Amino acid sequence: MRNDLGLRLAARTLWPLALLLPGALILVLVVVSRGLRPVHALSRALGARSANVLHPIDPPEHVPVELRPLVDGLNDLLRRLDLALQGQRTFIADAAHELRSPLTALQLQLQLAVRAGTVSGDPAVLAKLDERLKRTIHLVNQLLTLAREDAAMNALTASFDLHALAAQIVADASILAEQKQIDLGLEPSGLAADTASCQIDGESHAIGVLLGNLVDNAIRYTPRGGKVDVSIERDGHGVCIEVSDNGPGIEEGEIERVFDRFYRGEGVTQLGSGLGLAIARQIALRHRATLSIRKRSHAGGLVVRVEGLRAVERSE
Repeated sequence: MRNDLGLRLAARTLWPLALLLPGALILVLVVVSRGLRPVHALSRALGARSANVLHPIDPPEHVPVELRPLVDGLNDLLRRLDLALQGQRTFIADAAHELRSPLTALQLQLQLAVRAGTVSGDPAVLAKLDERLKRTIHLVNQLLTLAREDAAMNALTASFDLHALAAQIVADASILAEQKQIDLGLEPSGLAADTASCQIDGESHAIGVLLGNLVDNAIRYTPRGGKVDVSIERDGHGVCIEVSDNGPGIEEGEIERVFDRFYRGEGVTQLGSGLGLAIARQIALRHRATLSIRKRSHAGGLVVRVEGLRAVERSE
């Protein structure tokens, strides 16, 4: 009798607990999820940020008091990183700007002295000295362009004719192409006749720098008597630009590394600084476009493609 009475009393005591336990678990989960909601919002805000965005975090609403020191500490770290990067960009821009004029003047003085005969020496040595000066001036100009691009993350954009810009870039590069007897041209397409189809949103100066670097690289690395083509087309994602050549190409293992700053492949002897493709990719990313390189399947050389440039929608 005592055992039966104990079992009945235990059953009467435990069945309310069995009903309350799932409700208690659900209540704990709801409370914990609501309490961690600001943490999840902060994590999403940080995960969605670009590496170049360093402005302070706007704390989400109803942030617990315990998270305020964390948010304040992150904002202080972001401010210090932003100041450090701004100082680095300012230094590069100032140094490049101050070096460009003296180096250009030095090159002109050397050329004038050689023509006047006031400088004597081995012509091969003088030619190599002139080539070194040209490479240094090119590096300084690329550093100045890189510093300007780093500081132009929030530059104003406007619509412009991409085909007209490409035609101007090809015309400017034709002198360098003629020196190497390279066939440089802008391939005709249906977009040339339809001006509205070539209108894109972006910063025309930056896109000009991007396309100019791609054309300049193609000309420099294509052997004498080669061919460089520039084409523009529309696809479902916007407007695309392609620059193709029949040069020596790049090894598969180096295709991604050529986008690194100051990287130059082994055995490269052409004039360059290793910054052209890095600047081009940064401009493409700022315009939410992609820059890719692939080998030509039917012939030697490379195809550099920029796709995803935002086209201006026609108004009906």
